[in-house]
Amino acid sequence: MTFAARASAPLGAGLLAVVAGCSGGGAPAVATAPGTGSLQAPPSGSPGGPYLEGTTPTRPDGRQDDAVRPEVRIARDDRGVAMVSAGSDAAALYGLGWAHAHDRLAQMTWGALALQGRLAEFLGDTDLAGPDLLDDRFENTVAHDVSMRRRGLWRLAKRVTAELDDETRALVGAYCQGVNARIASLPALPRALTDHGVSASLWTPAHVVGVWLQAAQLYGGDGLGKAKVFNQSANGTFDLGPLPDDQSAGVVQEIDVPTAWVQEVRDFAESVGLDPDAGFVGGGDDDPAFSHTWAVRRPGGALLVGAPRIPVMLPSLLHEWAVHGETLHGRGWGFVGAPVLLAGFNTSTAWSVTSAGLHQADVFILDRFGPDRVRLDGQIVSIDTTLEIVRVASGPDRNVLYEETAAGPLIDDLLPGTGPQWRYSWLHPAFQYPELNPIRAGFAAMRAESVEDQRAAGHLLPWPSLNRVFADRAGEIGYALTAAVPVRSADNAVALETAGIAAQYGSPPFRLWQGLVPPHLLPQTVEPSQPVIFSANHRVAGSFYPIPLGGRALSLGDSSRSRRIRELVADLTPGGPGLEWWDRLARDSVDPNLRDLVGMAILGHAQGWTFDPRTVEALPHLQAWLANGASLLLTDPWIGLVGAIDRGFRDPDLSEVHGEGENGLSRLARRVEVWRSQGLDFDEWPQVELIAHWLETILSDAADEVAGVGNPLDVPAIQAASDAYRSARETLTLEAHAGAEGIVALAPWADVTVGPMACPDKQTLWSQHLDSVSFFVDLRTPDEAIATVAPGTHEPGRPHPLSHVSEWLSGYARPIPLSREAFPAVSEKVLILP
Repeated sequence: MTFAARASAPLGAGLLAVVAGCSGGGAPAVATAPGTGSLQAPPSGSPGGPYLEGTTPTRPDGRQDDAVRPEVRIARDDRGVAMVSAGSDAAALYGLGWAHAHDRLAQMTWGALALQGRLAEFLGDTDLAGPDLLDDRFENTVAHDVSMRRRGLWRLAKRVTAELDDETRALVGAYCQGVNARIASLPALPRALTDHGVSASLWTPAHVVGVWLQAAQLYGGDGLGKAKVFNQSANGTFDLGPLPDDQSAGVVQEIDVPTAWVQEVRDFAESVGLDPDAGFVGGGDDDPAFSHTWAVRRPGGALLVGAPRIPVMLPSLLHEWAVHGETLHGRGWGFVGAPVLLAGFNTSTAWSVTSAGLHQADVFILDRFGPDRVRLDGQIVSIDTTLEIVRVASGPDRNVLYEETAAGPLIDDLLPGTGPQWRYSWLHPAFQYPELNPIRAGFAAMRAESVEDQRAAGHLLPWPSLNRVFADRAGEIGYALTAAVPVRSADNAVALETAGIAAQYGSPPFRLWQGLVPPHLLPQTVEPSQPVIFSANHRVAGSFYPIPLGGRALSLGDSSRSRRIRELVADLTPGGPGLEWWDRLARDSVDPNLRDLVGMAILGHAQGWTFDPRTVEALPHLQAWLANGASLLLTDPWIGLVGAIDRGFRDPDLSEVHGEGENGLSRLARRVEVWRSQGLDFDEWPQVELIAHWLETILSDAADEVAGVGNPLDVPAIQAASDAYRSARETLTLEAHAGAEGIVALAPWADVTVGPMACPDKQTLWSQHLDSVSFFVDLRTPDEAIATVAPGTHEPGRPHPLSHVSEWLSGYARPIPLSREAFPAVSEKVLILP
């Protein structure tokens, strides 16, 4: 079958000068009260309206001339996706800035206001009740703004910007010029801004860096909860509790890396006071983003599948675009306001990411000495202070004292219940190591020609913490954990015991951090032992890896999705898989943990386990569900019953041995596989009575929830429960400009409800509540890449805000060509910038 047939079937220094004011971090904020700020005039003849129609590239003056070699060309496909091309990297990024401001100016502006702690200035003291991905402690805009000011996130962005290398500064400046030129050309700002009295002003390199600081909060958390963990223990230590791990689940196994590299890692661990035989703790947050990605080695060009999931909203937090400069090339998805891709591909490589969720920022506890001094590393030091004002529309303003020491900003009032004898500081890698920046890493990824280049690009990425999987046209694949990982002081017992997941003492005379783990010593591999490598927010390395990374959760084993991917790729042979294989995996609706716990109960009962009558009543229905494929599609007849089964796995006795939550359940399920393969009878299983009792409890509870206590669990009851389950989950309201901070109702006139969805369950490979992007790249033919993309290519009010709805709901995969030659075949609009 040809690609065209397959794609049509449903699948379940060319720029002159950088503007003054765009080159530094001290420029005005991106959004100000009306009448403030300034903008450079747009290029002569630049249109202010929509992109011009025409099959021949059209100049702003209306002339059509094939002989003209434009400086910047922006082509659009029929869904509004932009491809920007130019003869130089700077010119291409100028055009990209123009295109981003065209598509997502309101989203860029509101994101910058959030980073600067200025939401209340325009929204007043408003409750936050949206997706709230950043921090669930923010009850309202004022609390949010105070937290941003106290932590100094905008200050951090400017701090990093001041350290940008010359090339990055020039390229980012060109991008900013494009953004600002587009803003200056607009006859009117988007309604999502004007409705709230917001006007636009200069976009600067600090805003670009700030976009990625926000991404770091989204993908890895802010670390403020560490003080709560510390305070849970009266003596200042935190009992981690049981930490059973499943090292066989790790992405990187010892067989995948050179012996000399393992020895270098061990030598480094010893040099900073760590025990190289202790095994590492960490590598995941308690609530990771549910992304997954995998790559398949294949002669002549490897395959890569990416699903960098972010909850769907309008517009999506991820934006699709393509760019071709002199050395910068790529197509994929990134955050508007920054000119680099989070995930995507060029003609030589493809890459995608999942959240690693590392605790990169630390909270330090400092002894208080009067109102303006603390003890830090055994010395009495003064606190630097600056008064800031949080403006509040239609309400009293809020004074905020920004306080800073060498251990970062002081954040006491952000941490309820802290001791009065202490001060608490928040130390982020951007504060301690501002010379590191993610933009340079993004440029390196877009220039990469091999998996080794992609690995080297990841070495430059300080934040957010990501699992990066990559592939190249030579057929090779690889993985790397990328992040600035602090080395906690070996003299700090709390730091070592908790692996960075609790607040630490900072007053005794020892170093806060002993530097960073060298990027080339973080878990990584190219040319792994197996033909497939994947990440699904699960454990990053086997226990041979000795360096604590910070965190726990899924770092200690499998997620349900990593288990499922492992099952589905187990029989792959080199050279075999293609689009049909991607379709099968991308639209898989099985949670192997739920499937296996039901299977345990059915087989155990057949072997003589005694269950209560309610559980026995449920088993035939569950057996029918298993026989039907154990699907979690909303169309499944038993979805109401299986959807009521608690998969939390919080049984204290079982979790003490297997771990808790998704990781623990995965570990138990995999152990059951081993016990059965060894021929053990059910009554020989370790903890068999505890397992049987846990299964009885969750299955009988599900039956009672479906039928009601005392009522028969019959087919009509299950049908009614399934109808109710579908009704609550099959549709999704896309709130316009909800953002990641929990903002709601910025553009209620553009909110839409879409549906019906097919599979919203978050533990499956196909989860439409989170499936914002899913793409497939065969590096033998990168122009034949395909993707499903959630709604929101443009903002409400632009031509294409909902162009992907029907495709996304049905699982339709459309072509996403990369080359200049292939893209015009689907382009409908072209703009040439002089």
